Amino acid sequence: MNKGSKYKSGQRPTFRIWDNEKNDWFEPTYEGWDGKIEELLLSPTGDLAMRTFTDFKCESVFPERFEIVLDEPQKVKVPELPSKIAKYLEWAKEEQFDFTEDYNMISWEDLRKFGGDDTEYLQMWFFDNDQKENERRHILFLQAYTDGYEVEEEQLYQVIINGDYLIKLFDNRNDHKFVGKEDLVIWLPSGYQLTEAEIKAIDERYWPFAVPAEKV
Repeated sequence: MNKGSKYKSGQRPTFRIWDNEKNDWFEPTYEGWDGKIEELLLSPTGDLAMRTFTDFKCESVFPERFEIVLDEPQKVKVPELPSKIAKYLEWAKEEQFDFTEDYNMISWEDLRKFGGDDTEYLQMWFFDNDQKENERRHILFLQAYTDGYEVEEEQLYQVIINGDYLIKLFDNRNDHKFVGKEDLVIWLPSGYQLTEAEIKAIDERYWPFAVPAEKV
């Protein structure tokens, strides 16, 4: 008997039972019309009992025959959000917003109030798509607000023009310059490995020259 099979009253674990006598998974039999009933019952304390057409036997009668194998709990997949959207969600929680499925409650005014330099990005993410995609993103956000979320790993890019690399000089500004590849060693990767939104915020004309940055 699997000693790890005990569980608290009220819980309903999913499990299978291995029959050591038949060397196979136990399958109950329900053929009452033919006098054949055999099923295993699991008590709240984790003890097994067998019910047949004519009898009811406790686990002590067959102590080594069966083994309970608990199924691995399925990990609930939570929504993934871009980092800037996740920051807005945390701010909304601190402000104790009461979001509902009426996604009009995600308003332009509140996005501007929170967004600062990211206001345009937030507004584009929530509203600057076709209607179906807007609805999908609002529902995704509301699910994340209720059930939790993970921050998605955003694709980073490098802009290379005539062998020179675009460098963003400050985190919260769009000042930039180009340097040769040999000069990249004096810059942090965050200065030249940028998101699509960051590149377009600097100058949308640079986007056609963007190539995916290699992951380290």
